[in-house]
Amino acid sequence: MRHLLANIVTYSIALLLFIGAVLFARMRSSQYTLTYQSAVLAAYEPTPGGEFRWRQIGAETYTRNCRSCHSADGRGWDEYPGVEGADSIARTAEGRARLIDIHIHGLATDGSPVPMPGMGHLHDVEVAAVLNHIVEEFGTGGSVETFTPEEVRRRRAGGNDSGPGTHPAK
Repeated sequence: MRHLLANIVTYSIALLLFIGAVLFARMRSSQYTLTYQSAVLAAYEPTPGGEFRWRQIGAETYTRNCRSCHSADGRGWDEYPGVEGADSIARTAEGRARLIDIHIHGLATDGSPVPMPGMGHLHDVEVAAVLNHIVEEFGTGGSVETFTPEEVRRRRAGGNDSGPGTHPAK
């Protein structure tokens, strides 16, 4: 009887390890979709002389990555700041660079007790699209130049052309 119980326990552990390995392999293979995601997002890249079609990607990216902290209406909640009025920041070159940097690298302190994590995992198309969404959806009105994936790409590559102190430390 003792050997029977030992065999049952041994085979149960082996089965659980096998199931865990299968689940782990499935999760790892799903990470490869990030490669394909870049191909899909490339369809939203502006063509030379073309318009950047950001609206759908911007709204979806905000919902997936920003809404839980900044809320559906952009006002934030509890210790998380709102994003309304970002259009006034986006009207200057320094402000635009700062907004892009905050989204890519995060922000350790801005008077808020909760730091904003960097969203460097987002594709340049997503960063530009979500910034456009925030500016248009939660802005105070007025015209703001559209953020483009190329502008984000330059900032991500270290194109710190907006003066000292605007690029958070990595």
